[in-house]
Amino acid sequence: LRSTTVTNREIFARSLDKVAPDAAAAVRATKNWRFGYPKHVVKNVEVCCSSTKACLDVCKDGLEAAHNLFQMVSDDGVTRSMAEEMRVNTTTTFETGLLRGTKRRAPGTPYVVPYKGKNLSGAELCAQADRWVAYGTIEPSAGEAIKRVANNPDQFLDLSDEYFVLLGATSAMGPLLALLELGANIVAVDLNRPFIWNKLIAAVKNSPGTMYYPLPETMPQSEIDESKIAALAGCNLLTDTARIRNWLVDFMPTKRLTIGGYAYLDGALHVQLAVSMDAIMAGVSARRADTRLCFLCSPTDVFANADEAVLDAQKNYKNAPAWQKLFENLGVLKPNVGRPVPSDNDTNVTIVNGLVVQQGPNYALAKRIQHWRAMLCRAGRQTVSTNIAPSTATASVVHNSSFAAAYGGMHKFK
Repeated sequence: LRSTTVTNREIFARSLDKVAPDAAAAVRATKNWRFGYPKHVVKNVEVCCSSTKACLDVCKDGLEAAHNLFQMVSDDGVTRSMAEEMRVNTTTTFETGLLRGTKRRAPGTPYVVPYKGKNLSGAELCAQADRWVAYGTIEPSAGEAIKRVANNPDQFLDLSDEYFVLLGATSAMGPLLALLELGANIVAVDLNRPFIWNKLIAAVKNSPGTMYYPLPETMPQSEIDESKIAALAGCNLLTDTARIRNWLVDFMPTKRLTIGGYAYLDGALHVQLAVSMDAIMAGVSARRADTRLCFLCSPTDVFANADEAVLDAQKNYKNAPAWQKLFENLGVLKPNVGRPVPSDNDTNVTIVNGLVVQQGPNYALAKRIQHWRAMLCRAGRQTVSTNIAPSTATASVVHNSSFAAAYGGMHKFK
């Protein structure tokens, strides 16, 4: 299956074949998948909310389909599924380079959050966190987490013995700079482009952190100096997937790894990256059971909604200004309220549909793959962080004029 549209639709269908065959048939019957996919993504989430077993079956079958249907073509023209590539390619790897920062983090250094031209810390940061919670910018649990760190910096802000694998180290939304500032050990996975590694080198040197990075097998760390790192370091998540997995499996075996998937590309390449990052995460987790996984999820997706968020949304709708009510009466605006889904634990789960059709089915599948992996690993008692990021005006987003306009007017709505 070479078309990402055909492959995309089939992955969603196979995820539902076992637990919701009628829903799977409806997926396959959708002719214009490019614009017809949203209701099926919502249905996929509804099925997952119906029971734990259904959820884990959807996750397992969806990921299995993705790994079996996405194909890799080697340099010598051999075509394999991602699953087969990860099975047969178990020996290729990288050498490991090392670069240490030149700064030191002093004990008691406060937790600082830059906001509107100021650096907030201590009581000022806690007060701002309370204002964000009161307005609805962040969830109460996020506010409490910010205040806990602000009030106990020495307990949380020394990451000198933590190892973070950043898949897409220079991603615009990635945590590279924050982690380096906290003295973390970064295992940087990014393209072998000198401008990328010059940026990484500069960031590491101006921090108390440490960076480990991949080098060609034929180029041991002892044979290069710093001036050559940018020309030699790096790898490709799409073509070196198994090789990266192999390297990470053997990297610092006595240390616990935290792997974050942050790489992003537009269109079909995004879902291809998602499958590649998932294969790496799954492969390392299978060999290193204490591996932790991190995802930065998108608000333009489908989620189960917390009861408190539902009540808050109802309150905001009731108190909406007159001009919004007028546009609702004209059919321009409508409430985004999903029907409650009965679950086998005697509760109803409310779904929020935040999909933006213009982003397309590949984006939706890429995020669904992350959710599927997160839920499977969490059920297996693996530590997973899968926070929902805010809408963020990165270059990859606002180059679309529709998104730029929406972001510009977002403050008018609550």
